[in-house]
Amino acid sequence: MLRAMLRALVIFLIGLYQRYLSPYKGYRCAHAAFHHGLSCSAAVKEIVREHGVLGGLPLVRLRFAQCHAAYLQLSAERNETEEERKRRRRRNATRTCGGDDFCDGWLCDAADLNACDLGGCDIDCADCPIGDCNCH
Repeated sequence: MLRAMLRALVIFLIGLYQRYLSPYKGYRCAHAAFHHGLSCSAAVKEIVREHGVLGGLPLVRLRFAQCHAAYLQLSAERNETEEERKRRRRRNATRTCGGDDFCDGWLCDAADLNACDLGGCDIDCADCPIGDCNCH
C-alpha cells in the first residue's frame, strides 16, 4: 500500500515537472536530443511505473549516467564546431578588402557572415572576421 502510494506520488510529481517546469527551462534533455528518444523525465516515469520507486532506482541512476554521457558528447561536438568556426575566422581575417567599399572584392563565407550581401555590403558586424568593421 505504501509503495503504491509512493509510486503514484512520484509519477504525479514527474507529471507536474513535465507540464509546468520542463517546457520553460530553456533546454532539452541531452539523452533525448542525442538519441532521439524519450526525455529523462519520461523514461524515469516509465521506470517508476514498471519497477516502483525503490526497484527502479538502479535503472534511474543508469539513465542519468547515460544522459550525462550524452551531454558530454553533445558538448564535445558543439565545442568542435566552435573551434572549426574560429579557425575559419582566423583564416578569413588575413583577407584584405579592396576599394573604397568594405565589401569590394570580399568573398563571403555564409557560415561566418550571417547577413552578407555583396551588393549592399550588408554584414552583421558581430560576426565580422575583421576586427574593425565599419557598421553603418
